[in-house]
Amino acid sequence: MLRFIKKYYLATFAGFFVGALIKELLTKSDNSFAKNLLIALVTAFAVSLIAGTLFYFKDTRWGPKTRGKLFNKKPFTDLFMAGFKQHDDVLVGVVNRYTVIVNYTWPNGVSAIAINVLFDSAASNLTKDRITEIRIRHKFKLKGLLNQEYMMKDGVIGWMLTYNFTLPKYEEIISVAEGMIEVLKLEGLKPVECNKNEKPNLVAGEVTSFGFAG
Repeated sequence: MLRFIKKYYLATFAGFFVGALIKELLTKSDNSFAKNLLIALVTAFAVSLIAGTLFYFKDTRWGPKTRGKLFNKKPFTDLFMAGFKQHDDVLVGVVNRYTVIVNYTWPNGVSAIAINVLFDSAASNLTKDRITEIRIRHKFKLKGLLNQEYMMKDGVIGWMLTYNFTLPKYEEIISVAEGMIEVLKLEGLKPVECNKNEKPNLVAGEVTSFGFAG
């Protein structure tokens, strides 16, 4: 229960409580501090209850249902045509010899396409300091993505393409993958095959189910 509350309600409550409290304190009124505090608590509770419940349904019902439908639409059909194969919640393919994992996700309720590229962690021995150095050394900008940076940890580099109504195009997904692959090549980080019997530990987008489809 505590994990459930923390995931869906706590962050929203805390954010709205602080915002509502500041608003009440900055607004000229004859209310006492205790009354302002009570108003902020009630406001934050009401908003977090609504927002958290919507996020819960997005996370457990609407999101998975949407993901299943999206596999029958572009850009996922284009990825199938390019040789990607469905492994439950994700599509797995190869781009320039590197394993690329693509999936629909919804971080904090926002629709997104997560793109992860795997590399050989056993041979790289990356430390946190080196990962930070790589990210600083290879900051890159892709068309339409402004200054968003990729995420990285030992064994995987990832990018999240968020969107509102129009899904990112196939060409955009491949362009992002190729950009991250270029970083790996420049750093001498070698490709590795995906372990088909083990759920990958991705850096962008959560995967609840991984395995052979059908």
